[in-house]
Amino acid sequence: MRKFAADILKSEPRLDILINNAGCAAYIKKLTEDGLEYQMQSNHFGHFLLTNLLLGILIFNNNFLKNSMNVNESLELLNLITKVV
Repeated sequence: MRKFAADILKSEPRLDILINNAGCAAYIKKLTEDGLEYQMQSNHFGHFLLTNLLLGILIFNNNFLKNSMNVNESLELLNLITKVV
């Protein structure tokens, strides 16, 4: 994540949107090199780290604080709505 974020910051003059959509499902408990649970690192910690590493360019270029939307929460809401319908 750190290398990817550094590459983006070096190569892109702006970042308009960031969607954290990658994930994995692990059937057996597995630890990463860092000693963290594999699924938690992939599905939660990685997204958190990437967002924080790129937050500066998002805020600088987009008036991010004024116009932001949490896509993860919106997708959860959509998921709940489709289950009800």
